[in-house]
Amino acid sequence: MKHIFVNTSAWDALADKADKNHAKALQFRDEIAGECKLVTSNYILDELHTLLLMNVGYQPTIIRRFYPSFSDTFSGPLPDTF
Repeated sequence: MKHIFVNTSAWDALADKADKNHAKALQFRDEIAGECKLVTSNYILDELHTLLLMNVGYQPTIIRRFYPSFSDTFSGPLPDTF
């Protein structure tokens, strides 16, 4: 299985529906599903967490981090309150 290193901007494009590359990121993710393993670093996850806090807000970022089943690779609907 091939490995693909994923940087902050790619994770952000998956997570943030307002990102201009959101649709392309979802399409690419679906195309490589089962064929490639996505890898990243702790530094990128930290940077992504900060970026999501700024761009999508506290509640969606925290819910997605601790309750990933609420979304499909950070793009699913979230409850208004938790």
